[in-house]
Amino acid sequence: RNIRIQESFAVGILLQGTNQGEFENLMIAQCTVGIGLAGGLNGWPFDLYFNNVRFYDNVTADIATLGQATGSATLGTLSAAENITFERPKFMDRGGTPVPNYANIAVTAAVNCGFYDFYAARDVADATLMQLPADWIALGHSAAGVESIIGA
Repeated sequence: RNIRIQESFAVGILLQGTNQGEFENLMIAQCTVGIGLAGGLNGWPFDLYFNNVRFYDNVTADIATLGQATGSATLGTLSAAENITFERPKFMDRGGTPVPNYANIAVTAAVNCGFYDFYAARDVADATLMQLPADWIALGHSAAGVESIIGA
């Protein structure tokens, strides 16, 4: 709780394997990937709750799946995400190259996952800003007004 991560890390917070837990009042800035969800030998992260997380100046993505590469910023596939909730996240900018996304999540099977009551500094109606698969829900406010996005 009340954690500030502001460095040039490859991944600000890496959740690898069957991580669970609650995170509140985070500020993550100037990392390649802000929060990375990665697989491990025993499975994938589940039962994660993030409340009031702010993202600034992260280069590739604020939130991304990283496959099974340990600490790598290479985007990968998350094969079994379950019960991952971001409540009141604030995406203060899009990030930079090569993938200017708030969220870049590749999931083949997901249950009860989503972004709720989010604020995006720029329009998230453009699919290149928030790439979500099926079964992820995004409800929030962007520069264009209230958005309701369901991944496809």
